[in-house]
Amino acid sequence: MGLRRRRTPCIPSGPGVWWDAKARLGSPPRRKPEVSGVCGLPEAAEHRPFCSRRCANLDLGRWLKGAYRIPTEEESEPTEEPPPEEG
Repeated sequence: MGLRRRRTPCIPSGPGVWWDAKARLGSPPRRKPEVSGVCGLPEAAEHRPFCSRRCANLDLGRWLKGAYRIPTEEESEPTEEPPPEEG
């Protein structure tokens, strides 16, 4: 039998290895900037996913008024009324 070479582990271990591996992989792909769904301006971290408190409140108002309804074609079920009592 010939000499076998010792294989190194696939995942290195030890302190700081995660950061070293992350540096070798490069930075993650950049996302396009997110914009507010109300006005289209870039979102602010403190009001995410909106750009300001105003846009957040406008969106909340739309929810409360029912502007974000999903239309359905279901018919409402008829309610059964009790027969009239004779008296």
